[in-house]
Amino acid sequence: MFEVEKRGILTKRGYDKLLSFLKKHGKSLGDDDKYVVYYIYNDKLLKVIDNASKGNAKISLKMNKIGNGSVFPETEIVFHREDFNKTKFILDTITTPEKVMAGIQKRQNFIYKDCEFAIKWSKYWGYHFEIEKVVKDEIQIQQVNEDLENIAKELNIKIMSDDELKIFTKKAEEITSNNLRDLLMGKNKPRYQYNDKESVEWIKINQPVFDISKSEIVRISTIIEKIINISPWDFFKDTFYVNDQVCKGIHGKNHAIRASIYILLLYFTQKDMGNIEVNDLILCALFHDCSRINDNNDEGHGERSANLFQKYAQKNKWKLKDFDAVMSAIHFHDLEYEDILHQENYIKHKNMCDLLKAADSLDRYRFPKTNWWIKNKYLNIVPNDAIKNIAFMLTSNTELECAEGVEINYKKNLENLKY
Repeated sequence: MFEVEKRGILTKRGYDKLLSFLKKHGKSLGDDDKYVVYYIYNDKLLKVIDNASKGNAKISLKMNKIGNGSVFPETEIVFHREDFNKTKFILDTITTPEKVMAGIQKRQNFIYKDCEFAIKWSKYWGYHFEIEKVVKDEIQIQQVNEDLENIAKELNIKIMSDDELKIFTKKAEEITSNNLRDLLMGKNKPRYQYNDKESVEWIKINQPVFDISKSEIVRISTIIEKIINISPWDFFKDTFYVNDQVCKGIHGKNHAIRASIYILLLYFTQKDMGNIEVNDLILCALFHDCSRINDNNDEGHGERSANLFQKYAQKNKWKLKDFDAVMSAIHFHDLEYEDILHQENYIKHKNMCDLLKAADSLDRYRFPKTNWWIKNKYLNIVPNDAIKNIAFMLTSNTELECAEGVEINYKKNLENLKY
């Protein structure tokens, strides 16, 4: 079996146009998002692939290198996804490639005129396409090459020559990986942390499976509309934060706004929470990380943030229904339950403290490490799957918009999440 494959680079506009055409005129094979580790040799390409969309994994060996012709004899072995890390460890240990690269590949597959189209994005290649066809013997290769060229001309997309591919892949191989996921996997976490498109795409392709009842769908949609009318994002000001770099990062403005949304979502869906003032909840969430001086553990930032909130509220003469409850929730949010359960202010203001802890945890989906995501065992208020699903979608969608430099419209994002 031989794989005849052509590639080309797309602009974002060209990507959208080609995707729209194939959705209308091609046969969709669905999403095919994956995390790929490339072991690059002078004369071949070995890959181990975590197929997130398909729920499996595979090893692929192409007996050719990109730029050395369009015909790729290829051998693949499919295996269980849970064995991906073990397989990667073995390959890391026993192989001696010239270079190893790894990254997310966002991909949608189509069949058009008996050829398979892959419309893709990755950090190293940007927006691009692959068009390919598998043939049984070498006699068919020339005709298939002509067919692929003709389809590219029809769709007004440019196929890269071998020389162009060699130049492009050489530059791609020189790119240094500095995405947040890789940085967080290292021993020395960066002082200031900012999400990037590749890291957020990794988050999105690892979306958990949520079990949501029909009745909960209706109830959550009503509450989302209520939150939209309250517009907690309008309360936020950059001056709340003492550190501008933190304000722009993973514990900053967007985290605080989402926490204010999630604390309302939790409050409106929980029973026996008492009569808590909505504005108190919003300010509690918006200020909980305001004193952070870095994006790591930053021990004591809860207490510092509570003190900063007190000064800010007094200066602006804010009238809160339960000032002490807001102070306590901010103060205790970064402490373990075992350290606060017997403290008087926690016992007195338990509901608000528990709400903030749960809201803060719901936004942990912004971290590109699944073992950092929300864990029920650490919470006194455990969100149901409907709330977790809203949190995952809102967090990942707005983090991606931020990474792409898009101005975030929280109202629009929430409207899109109503079932």
